[in-house]
Amino acid sequence: MKAELGDSRPESEGPPGPAGSGRAGVLLVEDQPELLRALSINLRARQYEVLTARTGREALAVAASHPPDAVILDLGLPDIDGTEVIVELRRWSKAPIIVLSGRSSPGDKIGALDVGADDYVTKPFAMAELLARLRAALRRDEGEANLGRPHQATIGRWLVNLTSHQVTRAAEPAPTVVPPTAPSPSPATASSPVAEPATGPAPATAPAPAAGPDPSPHPGSAGGGGLPAAAPPAAALSAAGLSAAGLSAAGLSAAGLSAAGPEETLRLTPTEWRILEILLQRPGQLVGSAQILTGVWGPGFSQRTNYLRFHMARLRRKLEDNPARPRHLLTEPGMGYRYQP
Repeated sequence: MKAELGDSRPESEGPPGPAGSGRAGVLLVEDQPELLRALSINLRARQYEVLTARTGREALAVAASHPPDAVILDLGLPDIDGTEVIVELRRWSKAPIIVLSGRSSPGDKIGALDVGADDYVTKPFAMAELLARLRAALRRDEGEANLGRPHQATIGRWLVNLTSHQVTRAAEPAPTVVPPTAPSPSPATASSPVAEPATGPAPATAPAPAAGPDPSPHPGSAGGGGLPAAAPPAAALSAAGLSAAGLSAAGLSAAGLSAAGPEETLRLTPTEWRILEILLQRPGQLVGSAQILTGVWGPGFSQRTNYLRFHMARLRRKLEDNPARPRHLLTEPGMGYRYQP
């Protein structure tokens, strides 16, 4: 069955695809060579990235290595039925699926829609209508993605703001500092009566100190002319279970136990930002290595996994508390990467 290819009405360009690619990727699954070629020509002419497959198993393999933004799928495939392809794709992908099939019975349409297809077009078909349905499906998918897209995320001790492109240290509750207290008198001392002075000659009194400068080595101590109090001695901090190093790590000073300087920020390179945006916009989802490479560097770099390993290692060193055992920027061996909130 042939599509109508003579529609000369201008079409809008394909909508943007993943971050960095600039174009939406469409997977065409069709076993008829002539129709597959006609669809490919029309989509590429409208600035879509096109992936093709002629069998169901090939379609699943292509989708796993290069996750598409949309799928146009024939049901009558030579190896497995198209509905099985829909079921397998829906296990991990939310990309809109448009069925393009010669089966026109209500049962076939209902069955495909019930297992996860988003639209159904029967052959023969008008190319302009199919393209309009594709644009509508991509608009719906993009709107839903934007509604649920996070604007910021926390990785370890860092808060990543995708709107302002800033990474700042996440706020932590200030530690409660308990000042040292004088030891309380023992019960025996507190309850005993005041002893009377002993009889006998009075003890010699010590001579009064000669007038001179204040012997205190701390000009800010009590009686020092109203100057600020000096930092607590190490013994007092130790008695309170604190240390100067511990206070410094908590952002406090030993003298006044006050907050430290301005908000701490972290610098990321443009490439690190692009990788991080792709991952953080899909929290908890597996993102294929080829998808990240294509989105950041372009279609010709989908096999340069060493680029991705290098930059992911840098991101972990900057953001994770323990880069050797990351909790948020995870590797799925042989498949890709995942941001785990």
